[in-house]
Amino acid sequence: MPKDYDEAYYQKAYDYITNETDYNIRAAIAVKKYFSDINDLHTKKILEVGAGMGKNIYLLKNAAAYDTSSFSKKFCTRKGIPVVNTIASNTYDLIASIHTLEHVPTPLAHLQSIYSKLKKGGTFLLILPYERHRLTA
Repeated sequence: MPKDYDEAYYQKAYDYITNETDYNIRAAIAVKKYFSDINDLHTKKILEVGAGMGKNIYLLKNAAAYDTSSFSKKFCTRKGIPVVNTIASNTYDLIASIHTLEHVPTPLAHLQSIYSKLKKGGTFLLILPYERHRLTA
């Protein structure tokens, strides 16, 4: 089971948690960065799994959030982002998992579960973190 990240985690990890202007800017960047290549984006039923503070889908009025964190659920609800507690099968046109897979103890099972929730012909958007390390002598 993924960790129930609390408010202290988010305050440490994300400096924009209490700054509305920064949150809105980051939300606009997220839509452009992650969803700009999706055709008919605003007509699709979208779910972000591991939504955290919801910034990736905040500007998508046809999107909902799923997260295991109690704080995340409350935060998204306060932002007006619909929160789902269970993911029904064959419901979503697009499911996004953005920088969350590395937090899951059983990644393959997690991916299989998410994929099973998509409508036939749906899109699964998986974004993983990329770190570049340099070897030094």
